[in-house]
Amino acid sequence: MVLAFTILTQTFFNTLLALESLEENADSHNIIRFARSQIILEPDLEEFERGGEIETLNLGTVSWKASVEPTEVIHLFRVELSMEFRPTEGQPFEQRDSLYLLRPTWSDPMETTRILDDARQRIEQERRLTDAW
Repeated sequence: MVLAFTILTQTFFNTLLALESLEENADSHNIIRFARSQIILEPDLEEFERGGEIETLNLGTVSWKASVEPTEVIHLFRVELSMEFRPTEGQPFEQRDSLYLLRPTWSDPMETTRILDDARQRIEQERRLTDAW
């Protein structure tokens, strides 16, 4: 009976610790999502790439920087985002994300024209091939 009580008590405390850990992880995940959502709101490409700092409610200061590469899709950019969290309590940690962002304001008008011209030429070439059949 005492052995069963000891095992049940130990299991109960282990379960409580696991639930507490899950709750902390969920909170951290939500704060990371919040920080990411605030960072990607930056409309200016140069400011976005330069990086900066934001304050969070529970995880202190977040420093971030990003590298941005255009893709062959108009206004679509591949972003490597690096965030360093410096909590008021606990150890600092980093979060790295690869994202694709649709940002018309970041596009170079000359590059947009080139991509559109390339697409137009491919479509015309396909039409000629189809008409030849």
